[in-house]
Amino acid sequence: PHAADLVFGGRVPMQIVPLDVTCRCLFSSMDLETLAKEGGTIGKCVSDVSQFYADFHKRTYNLNGLMLPDPTAFIAVVRPDLFYWKSGAVRVACDGLLKGMTVMDENKKIWRGENPWTGREQHSVALQVDDRAVVDAVRATLLGKVQGRTE
Repeated sequence: PHAADLVFGGRVPMQIVPLDVTCRCLFSSMDLETLAKEGGTIGKCVSDVSQFYADFHKRTYNLNGLMLPDPTAFIAVVRPDLFYWKSGAVRVACDGLLKGMTVMDENKKIWRGENPWTGREQHSVALQVDDRAVVDAVRATLLGKVQGRTE
């Protein structure tokens, strides 16, 4: 967490898509089946490899599918309109019960004097996501790339 807090405290503005936002985007078991059926050899391979993660998500979260943190972050780059962004300074808790948790100052309070947010860069943070549209974009991307290939 110390390294993350240093990075977020740097002078380079970033677009941040937190894990709690990316995990709202779920690829269902039916999505995996569609990928296997309509995606040719590569789609079947991606579906087969993803089964490990689907099994993990079933055991751990009782989900029939899997969360899409990495694909969701990619979609945020190419389709930022599918997210609700808010600007603010970001800190990472480095100790205690909340160690590793990311917190944002949404600039709702007028601070008086020095405080833990003083001098921190303002980042764009995704607070909401159109999860269905993101999953549709991931599915279309996977099927489009796979269908465009020759086998």
